[in-house]
Amino acid sequence: MHKFNRFSATSLTFALLGLLFSLWTLFGNEVNFCVTAGCTLYQDFTIAGVSLWVFGAASFAVFMLLAVTGSVRIGRVISGLALLADCGLLLLMAVTAPCLNCLIAAIFFALTYRSFRLAAIAGNTERPSAPGRSWLVAAWLVLFIMNAGAVLRSETGSWAILGSDEDASVHMYFTPGCPSCREGLAALSGSVETAFYPMPAEDGDYFKVQAMLPLLDKGMNIAEAAQQVQENPGGSFRDALSPEHLLLRLRMLRNKAHVFTSGSTKVPYFEFHGLPSMLKKRSQRREGAPAPASPQPSQPSSQQTPPDPVTMPPTSHNPDLPEELTPPVSGHCSGEKPCN
Repeated sequence: MHKFNRFSATSLTFALLGLLFSLWTLFGNEVNFCVTAGCTLYQDFTIAGVSLWVFGAASFAVFMLLAVTGSVRIGRVISGLALLADCGLLLLMAVTAPCLNCLIAAIFFALTYRSFRLAAIAGNTERPSAPGRSWLVAAWLVLFIMNAGAVLRSETGSWAILGSDEDASVHMYFTPGCPSCREGLAALSGSVETAFYPMPAEDGDYFKVQAMLPLLDKGMNIAEAAQQVQENPGGSFRDALSPEHLLLRLRMLRNKAHVFTSGSTKVPYFEFHGLPSMLKKRSQRREGAPAPASPQPSQPSSQQTPPDPVTMPPTSHNPDLPEELTPPVSGHCSGEKPCN
């Protein structure tokens, strides 16, 4: 006889873990290990004003109820629909940005469905069969691997040879053999808010950048270091296989991939995190230019009124600062701080 009820302790365990994780994320976890761009993107994502984590918590609560009552056949169907919806979310993240918390919840959805599926097959004594392949799980696994790879790539990120990734408002990608790049390095060398990212244009650029590292460690500025390594003859095949050189190649290739994925193949490549100061200065010059005076009858020079001094808009930095300390970005807006 067919057994309609079969308690599934495994399904109950995975559903409970998924519920706890969903509630933990919904009410704000203190250990914020979700640092990908997708975490910020989907943090406040809602459907009809309801957070996705509310739907997740409700789904896992239903799974727990079905597991306790032994309704594994119904649990298999409902958890399968939930996993199908999760595949849609994984596809959305694959074309936008992956969310690490969402991927963890996705694992609990997949494990819960799989446990319900195995329990339903084992409980079917009328037509016993071995568990076969689940195309739903296979499709979910492909989408999950795509997102996991995107998370890994985003966490490795670009590599700055000089400057801080977090504090820099200007990111400059360059190749040491590019004359225009060296002009940019000379102009921005010493800027405390600029980070420099080397990338290869030819194989010799790897050895040039490797030769720049000890020069920068000695205190030489990046423009001088880039100029000094122009005659670098490169290295031998043995040097190219050293762990330090292979790691440098990987870092520079990541920088090149970042530029290419941004839609550009040209260097120097700049990223401004905020309003560039040169645009603000241009706006100030336009606003401060006096309007053309209309023709007035000639008056004696003793009766002419001196023109009012031009009032310039306040700047966002101290004009007495040296050029290398002048912020290259004058304003910005972000989701966490008001615009300035």
